[in-house]
Amino acid sequence: MPLPNQIPNKQVSTIYYDDGKTVLARIGAQNRTDVDISQISKPMQFAMVSAEDRTFYENSGISPTGILRALWSTLTGGDVQGGSTITQQYVKNTYLTNEQTVTRKLKEIVLATKADQKYSKDQIMGFYLNTIFFGRGSYGIQTASQAFFGINASQLSYAQGALLAGLVKQPDGGYDPGLHPDAARKRWDYVMDGLVTLGKISKSERDSTAYPTTLPRKNGYGVSSGLDGWKGIIVQRIAAELAQHGINEQQLETGGLQIVSTISLQAQNAMVGSRTTVFSDQPKVLGAAAVSVQPGTGQVKAYYGGEGGFGGFDAAVHSHPPGSSFKAYALAEAISQGISIKSVWNGSDNQTFPTSPSR
Repeated sequence: MPLPNQIPNKQVSTIYYDDGKTVLARIGAQNRTDVDISQISKPMQFAMVSAEDRTFYENSGISPTGILRALWSTLTGGDVQGGSTITQQYVKNTYLTNEQTVTRKLKEIVLATKADQKYSKDQIMGFYLNTIFFGRGSYGIQTASQAFFGINASQLSYAQGALLAGLVKQPDGGYDPGLHPDAARKRWDYVMDGLVTLGKISKSERDSTAYPTTLPRKNGYGVSSGLDGWKGIIVQRIAAELAQHGINEQQLETGGLQIVSTISLQAQNAMVGSRTTVFSDQPKVLGAAAVSVQPGTGQVKAYYGGEGGFGGFDAAVHSHPPGSSFKAYALAEAISQGISIKSVWNGSDNQTFPTSPSR
């Protein structure tokens, strides 16, 4: 069973323009720094046990009840079930795939049992924490600790460890406080309460522990390219659409996918150029957004949502009430029809407007 530094590197995914040849962006290049288990704080280790496997130090590498639930779900076509031990998760991520089949689950059981027999619990915990994906392009606890808190893994407190451990269940952003603060807080509460149950912290310590503050999300996935400015906004939309089809952030970053978008290089360059020209004499704080859709197919041929990059504000996807924008047009048309600017109209609901004002 290979050590973490012997695991093959993941492959970078490439997103192309609609010609299938011109590269729009590259996503991936695994971002990971291995550290020894002695360089990972005990609070972090116990927080991971609380979040993922509360019988880790007692079990034999597998969870019989969790296995039965997962096998039954697979056989009956139900929802994907959890319940895997930390050892099972490690061997699945290292040697197997995420396919939901009985064969894969049986392989996972055998490998997890072998791993538990061959390695100590500290070794398995070290392997796991060095390979697991935490989101924000971070593989392994050292990189995740830097990405979320700007510190080394050896410095992580119970509060910080609980937040990072909680991310593992949905590493593609579901529990990232920078994206879903309410869900992240609930997950943190669950892990912290588990630490009390395990006897690692007291109830009073739990009650007095403040929710940790994380660093802002940075644009991009790990070591990637083409994720700054307007390109990053486009990739953000592509990633969201891929997620609707079951391709999450981890698969996008590691799967070596070849993705052909509907974006036309010519149309996109024209749109970006128009934005620059039209707004050249406008205040910098004035926002701009545009989307070009091909009639008949609905394909998005050009997209501009701002310069915020991946993870930034997308002005094209956020709705804006037209409000006063149309007042000028309505006024101009009224004047052209000879209607006075001093005229008064009944604006209450369910009105049928006559050809002339009420007074």
